[in-house]
Amino acid sequence: MAIHQLATMRRLQAASLAAILNLPLTLGAATAEPIRAVPPYVQVDSVADSTWVLRAGTANVVAALTAKGWVLVDTGTRAEAIPIRQEVQRLATRPIVAVFNTHFHDDHSGGNAVYRGMGVPVYASRATVELEKDLLARMKAGVPREAARLDSAAAGAMAGPEGDRVSSFYDFLARWWREGLDDATRDPLFVVPADRPFDGRLELSIGGVRVEARAFSRGAHSAGDAIVAFPGRGVVAVGDVVVKGGAPWADQFVGGGSLEGVLAAQDSLLGWLGAVAAPDTGGWHIVPGHGSVVREADLAADHKALLQLRACARQAFEAGRPRGLAADDCAGTGFPGAAGAYAVWQFDAEWRTR
Repeated sequence: MAIHQLATMRRLQAASLAAILNLPLTLGAATAEPIRAVPPYVQVDSVADSTWVLRAGTANVVAALTAKGWVLVDTGTRAEAIPIRQEVQRLATRPIVAVFNTHFHDDHSGGNAVYRGMGVPVYASRATVELEKDLLARMKAGVPREAARLDSAAAGAMAGPEGDRVSSFYDFLARWWREGLDDATRDPLFVVPADRPFDGRLELSIGGVRVEARAFSRGAHSAGDAIVAFPGRGVVAVGDVVVKGGAPWADQFVGGGSLEGVLAAQDSLLGWLGAVAAPDTGGWHIVPGHGSVVREADLAADHKALLQLRACARQAFEAGRPRGLAADDCAGTGFPGAAGAYAVWQFDAEWRTR
């Protein structure tokens, strides 16, 4: 790969991660290259004993080594799955024996085709499996609506550097959905459904390591969100119901998500973490779907911030403020800057449909 191509890819990956995490963008205008592309490198970080987090431009993948082989939580996109698998094998040349999906989005389950093709069991909540099965139909119906809302939000962002940052976030998400619809239309293996659905709670012992998966009872980031924990190592992968320092996004039009459901999921997660003692590792290591590992105090603070943002949004809408102005009114409430701006639009959409 040429030097200028590598530099472009790294700018894209940094920009997309910043957008997903609601972090400030300092890279200038977005480039025109596709967001979904084969990554030039994979970042690998140790999170606990024999447990790593791998990133290849989009979602976090948790890799836990057991006596039987590797257990993965999420896969990255289809393009990222093979580079990630290669990095896992560099850590230890052992078979991959199980894969879990936290939810159906292709940056988390797009690599299912790779592992299903290898005969590896892929576990997901039953609701996630159903979403994966009819993903193309859902995207055809939902992406135009979601992209139109994002375009409207970008056009209505406040003036100035903060507004430019927020607008870049909206533009990124709109491009992500449009590219995803194009890819899903062309590629029948865009997302292959998991083949081991579970209801409620699933507990397995794999190579002497306890693995526990729990599905949330209502739609949150999506209708099928689940967490996957390795209690003996104090590690839990939580998908996109947690975003460090920002408001999670709820996939309302394609995935049956709900910000009210996100709040309920975070409540449930905090209660479960408090009830299940982590080993002597300084508390739980919470791996969100994107970005760095967080701790219980971080999750509690972000949950409180989202509640404050919801209260502000409710007050603004009850006063008759339109979505764009309400987002400006609530900038800095709960989260720094405008990290929760799009959440105001999403709260409004939920309340108006009741």
